[in-house]
Amino acid sequence: VPNGGTITISTENITLDDAHAFRDADAGHGPHVLMRISDDGTGIPADALPHVFEPFFTTKFIGRGLGLAAVFGIVRLHRGGITIDSELGCGSTFTILLPVSVTPSRPDEVTVDGIEEWRGSGTALVVDDETDIRQTATDMLESLGFQVRTANDGRRAVEVLREHPETIDFVLLDVTMPGLDGAATLRELRRIRADVPTILMSGYAERDATTRFDGERLAGFVQKPFRLATLAQSVKQALEG
Repeated sequence: VPNGGTITISTENITLDDAHAFRDADAGHGPHVLMRISDDGTGIPADALPHVFEPFFTTKFIGRGLGLAAVFGIVRLHRGGITIDSELGCGSTFTILLPVSVTPSRPDEVTVDGIEEWRGSGTALVVDDETDIRQTATDMLESLGFQVRTANDGRRAVEVLREHPETIDFVLLDVTMPGLDGAATLRELRRIRADVPTILMSGYAERDATTRFDGERLAGFVQKPFRLATLAQSVKQALEG
């Protein structure tokens, strides 16, 4: 809305059953949280609505078409569903359904195949244009025993690998970045060292994230946000595989 507008967020507890189904959700019956985010903006054209969650689809002059794709991937990762209703001139409403856990969360007990005991060694190159993601990944990898070099975009990643071609043991590479995106960056990295193991990371689902990497030998994939155990498992497999 050119002169500002209103966003309304509401939540409610519901019980999902045969009489109260929710389209576009894989969740089973039981308690769920329903969240609605509404605005009174300009709305979305009818021909664009079926595509709003597709990676790289955007109607904006400046935009990468990845925000809603990332949200869709995160919601689906948690066995939920998301829908959108919109009308030109009347705004849009996003409805998100998420299952409710019936047991208290115990993050300290979450492991992946006993990976909590694993430690590695060597040097990783973390490539992401978001400072928080780079720092989080660096902290995780250092806790696993690795030294870490970082790059805030694809061009810097190419420079780092060119400066240290034999000391980088693997690359943790973001899929979407300004300038050189993940796919273009990987091609340039492979020109320097064809055998460098590369793990992709993205905020949306693996199937969508890897569509531009057909034919590339990928060492793994982690979906943001990821746990330490998940990252450790991917790195272990990449280095041993």
